[in-house]
Parts: sequence; C-alpha cells; structure tokens
Amino acid sequence: MYDLCLVTLFLKQIQAGLGMPESQLGLLGTAFSPNAAMFVVLQFFARTFAGVESLLAVVVIAEEFGADVRGWGIGAFSAIQSTGAGLAA
Repeated sequence: MYDLCLVTLFLKQIQAGLGMPESQLGLLGTAFSPNAAMFVVLQFFARTFAGVESLLAVVVIAEEFGADVRGWGIGAFSAIQSTGAGLAA
C-alpha cells in the first residue's frame, strides 16, 4: 500500500520538484498510456498484480509457518501491510 499511496499523497510536491505545469500533470500517471482506456487497462493489471502478490504471500506464510503460529504470521503480515497507507501519509 505504501507505494500506491505515495504518488497520490505527494503529487503537488512532485509537480513542484519537477517544475511541471498543471496541464502536463496527467502525464505523470499515464506515461505509458496514450488514452484513458489504456490507462484503465494498465491500472487493472498493475493492481491485479499487487493483489495476487499479497495473496501469494499469505499462501507462503500458511505453508511455511507451523500450525501453532500460522494465524499469528498471517495477522502480522496483514498488520504490516495495512500500515503502508499510514506510513505514506
């Protein structure tokens, strides 16, 4: 969550640091997409990848941790993951 929130939270600072006019600010998030439809498709795949990455991490924890600490491992992973947005803020 940390990396997904940084651009949103610091967009004005990034704009000022790069000296970008307001009219070109949209190019920062759509650098690889020539139109709105392509942007939606790319965002879909990027966020799907991030979601699958989290699910695979839970599977690895469930497989590798012992039964007595498996719940703690998944809970700790979820707690650490949920602090991303707060840390970015």
